[in-house]
Amino acid sequence: MTDPTGDPFVGTIIDERYEVISKIAEGGMGAVYFARNKRLDVDAALKILHTNLARNKKFLVRFENEAKTVVRLRHTNIVQVFDIGPIRDTYYIAMEFIEGEDLVGVIGRSGRLTLQEAMPIAVQVAQGLAYAHEGGILHRDIKPANIIIEPQGRAVITDFGISRTAKTRGDTTLGSIVGTPEYMSLEQLKGMELDERSDIYSLGVVLYEMLTGISPFRADESVQAIAKVLSEEAPPIETLVPDLPPWVCEIVRKTMAKDRDERFSSIREFLVSVKEHLKDAVFLVPEVVSPKRRGLKKGPALISTVTSIIEQIPREKRLLTGIISSLIVIGLIVTAVLLVKSISLPSRSTGPSEIIPLGTSRLAEREWAFRTFGPITASPLVSGGAVYVGSGDGTLTAVDVKKGQQLWVFKAQDDICTTPAVSGKALYFGSDDNSLYALSTKNGDLLWRFTTENDVRSSPTVTDKLVIFGSDDNYLYALNKETGEELWRFKTCGDVVSCPAVADKVVYFGSCDNIFYAVTIDDGKEVWRYRAGGDIQSSPSVTKKAVLFGSDDDYLYALNRETGQELWRFETDGDVVSCPAVGRDTVYFGSKDNWLYAVNLEKGTLTWRFETMDDIYSSASLTERSVLIGSDDKNVYTVNIVDGVERWRFPTEGKVRSGPVVSGGIAFFGSRDGYLYAVR
Repeated sequence: MTDPTGDPFVGTIIDERYEVISKIAEGGMGAVYFARNKRLDVDAALKILHTNLARNKKFLVRFENEAKTVVRLRHTNIVQVFDIGPIRDTYYIAMEFIEGEDLVGVIGRSGRLTLQEAMPIAVQVAQGLAYAHEGGILHRDIKPANIIIEPQGRAVITDFGISRTAKTRGDTTLGSIVGTPEYMSLEQLKGMELDERSDIYSLGVVLYEMLTGISPFRADESVQAIAKVLSEEAPPIETLVPDLPPWVCEIVRKTMAKDRDERFSSIREFLVSVKEHLKDAVFLVPEVVSPKRRGLKKGPALISTVTSIIEQIPREKRLLTGIISSLIVIGLIVTAVLLVKSISLPSRSTGPSEIIPLGTSRLAEREWAFRTFGPITASPLVSGGAVYVGSGDGTLTAVDVKKGQQLWVFKAQDDICTTPAVSGKALYFGSDDNSLYALSTKNGDLLWRFTTENDVRSSPTVTDKLVIFGSDDNYLYALNKETGEELWRFKTCGDVVSCPAVADKVVYFGSCDNIFYAVTIDDGKEVWRYRAGGDIQSSPSVTKKAVLFGSDDDYLYALNRETGQELWRFETDGDVVSCPAVGRDTVYFGSKDNWLYAVNLEKGTLTWRFETMDDIYSSASLTERSVLIGSDDKNVYTVNIVDGVERWRFPTEGKVRSGPVVSGGIAFFGSRDGYLYAVR
């Protein structure tokens, strides 16, 4: 396919993965294209730098160094950068594709925004900047064109392409302006050392423009805009919008002060000031009609901004505001269903779903949601104050258990579909780049890497001395966990994707050759084998007497763990690929027939079953009173452990194939919508 306009990139495939579909826009640094990541099957935006920039060696060195930092930024209000790389005689940047309209268009359609429309956008941009600033990154080009508003109202900061680490020079001369003059601070125009107060100034100008419809320093030429910023004051906002509350005028004045010492000292201080005046207010972002939704009947926007604003309010003062916002959200949901029930919003443009309690005696609460940029299909791991989770975007991320904030991130070369394991100060996980990695739990530094002949989709198991895992190259491996040195390997005739279980110096695992194996932990010698009726993708669970696992032949098996003799098998109507969870006298597991089963551990007879609305790949998790399970119907369910009666469910925007992990009364799980959730 070639582009009728003659564009050299449209219709090509970049880096063997990005299919360039169309050109979106062009700016000072390069052209932006809509593309499809063929490997992950997700949309992407590609910025391809102008060749004149690519010829500048000094620029390229700085660009590559800064891109390595920017790619680690992961926040719901910041566009995610996936990758950078060379293409022909220039470079490309691959980013998350945001469906929506930039703030230029929003202001252009409205003339100006009301306070109720503008302030939530400013708050979301401030939250994204606060996160970047805390990581030592300045944006340096905050302007309406770099803020996208999604149909649901999420504001996303784009174009960190000229971002710099804090405490750097502005790099601005009349001959080479980095940034957009009418939104730039005085110190940035003068090429002075910058700190986060420069971004605060730019945010103030954007807020001013949202509320007035006027960019105060706009001019036909850049030189004229620079002269205005250097020598003129913006007209006081109250003279243009007389009905604004005094506190808003003061916040705008303070953010736009020429002298940076008169501005807010940090974005956090800005947020605190806004919060003080929003304690009893609920603001909604206006609905934005994206290109794909133009012509559809508009319904009320379903907005996560209510939650964002409420989270800025002290916990002890949230009750009344929370009740009001809940009623508003419920009303919006009902109205939206009536007006646009035939419209299905794309999952990539939505934020974390709120919990909908169904027939429960208590209201479930979402503690936080952390966004990755690929599907999460394996269970997270909770250890030492962190939640570790791998994603289909090739990242292994450590997230703070309490705050849901990124501690560090490690980038592998391909999808991560395994649950990590921790031992001491090391973390182990496999990737589709044919590798098992060992990282430092402190900072994510690579300790060692072991390469196999095919994808590593088996989650590792760690013992005192070994890390044991399987690979799609048909081997089970045992490595020295300190050095990554191979100690032995065991050959099967099929992919080994199940996580091995270890008990009394024996390793138990299944293979896609229909065989379940028991081998010695010391040297990998076979103890016994059992042939099932289908491929074994389910990880096993071990009790004192038995080893239990599922198979693609629709059965859950219980074998004598010493001899491999079948004790019983339980038949379902679908493949059993989830790892069974064992209680005192019952085993719990899901099946691809939509059912969660509770089966007597001794006899293999049904105790109860609970029906979901789609296949179950997720492993079950147990608490004292509940069983938790995820489903392809995009829900996580919590049911009573005694009788299987639903207690509550948590809906997401993606299939839940990650088994919930419970720690400290909180359930952690991922979804194919790219979010890691913490639910109480």
